[in-house]
Amino acid sequence: MEMMNIALLDAKKTRSVLKRLIKDYDDIQIAVAWGYNGKLADLLMENSGKFRSVTFGLNGFATSPDLVERLIGTKNAFIAKADNGIFHPKLYLFLAGGKAEAIVGSANFTQGGLDRNHEACVHIKGPAGGDMFKQIQRELSGYDMLKQRVTQTLADSYRRQYDAARRQRGQRDPILPNEKNGGKGLTSPLAMMSWKDFAAMAKIDPHHNFKRRIKLLREIQRLFASVERFSDLTATEWKGIAGTLGKAETVAAGLDIHNWGWFG
Repeated sequence: MEMMNIALLDAKKTRSVLKRLIKDYDDIQIAVAWGYNGKLADLLMENSGKFRSVTFGLNGFATSPDLVERLIGTKNAFIAKADNGIFHPKLYLFLAGGKAEAIVGSANFTQGGLDRNHEACVHIKGPAGGDMFKQIQRELSGYDMLKQRVTQTLADSYRRQYDAARRQRGQRDPILPNEKNGGKGLTSPLAMMSWKDFAAMAKIDPHHNFKRRIKLLREIQRLFASVERFSDLTATEWKGIAGTLGKAETVAAGLDIHNWGWFG
């Protein structure tokens, strides 16, 4: 008869037990929705040689980009993102010889989940061949189709999108580099360029004079400031702002000092 010891853990107790399990066990398997880059992450990475499969989800931009960066080149470390729903498990399985321990729900591998949150996690301890551990193992294996290894390109792309999502509420999930819908655009040279580099490149663009473009922006600003309503501007000015003013009209109206198409 299988003897299983089961206990309920709060957030801080979960952190304490995880710390012991990471140190004591030879086989580490984790699948969680979100991860952070704190002291427990340091301990986990120090024991990365024990990883059979450690996976952090990226849905919702809650996983630290610093943690994702640390997974580059780490054997059996992955990220996961679900396109239908959210990758949202909290499974921790540890094996050594004939014994096993697992923590199931509700805490993610985050500062909140392992400290200040109100969590309720089930801690199970018993023989490694027990049915419960086999079920957990099957569930972990079921995530294989979602797992991706972390490359520098993926980590950089995720960090940029993470930072943008933090600045203002935008898309819910990141777009990964190998996705069919838009992934390549986020790894293009322009998307990966810093604002400082972009500004420098814009100033030396041989095709669109930077100073003339700034003058055009100031002219548009002047037009908007000169009237109370957009409808008070002339039809020619409307066209100029829209970038649809033809060459003949531009000359006839005396507006040929600007390339209006740049603004439109």
